[in-house]
Amino acid sequence: DLDAPMFNRKLSYSAFWGGIPVGTFSRLQPGLIDDTVDAYLYGMSLFYNHSNSAKYKLFFAESYGSEINQPVLTNRTFGVGTFFKVGSFNLDSEAAYDDDGHISYTTSARLKMKKTNISLNFTEDDNDFASPLGGITSGGETRMTFTLGHSFNEDVSMSHSISAMRERD
Repeated sequence: DLDAPMFNRKLSYSAFWGGIPVGTFSRLQPGLIDDTVDAYLYGMSLFYNHSNSAKYKLFFAESYGSEINQPVLTNRTFGVGTFFKVGSFNLDSEAAYDDDGHISYTTSARLKMKKTNISLNFTEDDNDFASPLGGITSGGETRMTFTLGHSFNEDVSMSHSISAMRERD
């Protein structure tokens, strides 16, 4: 992992390469904390920090190896992201697409107050969009999650979420 700020921290990039950890549903399995399979991911992100309240990102990722979770519909993903902050309100949006033009959009809005957090996340995937890590495609779906959290004190907090998903034909 390499991270390098440039031009008074207005422009920066991050490059990465590494093995994909063992485990289908979890990154950790007992006794195999540092074990990887013959599957690798590399990529690069370019960030433009317009101001403390507006940031933009371009990214690219590619996977390879004989043990990537199957099916792998694409090994390459490209994307863009925008991140805005006004006071305690954040609005983020990202879009990713693969070599075949399948697209995934994600938007999230978060309001952070002193002891209460409210968030709304929305994602829409094309029918055949799949992660470059491989695995089952989304099948084309729209997902939404609303979360409300409150911290009563340092030791006690409560969070409630409700989500909905609609599959496409």
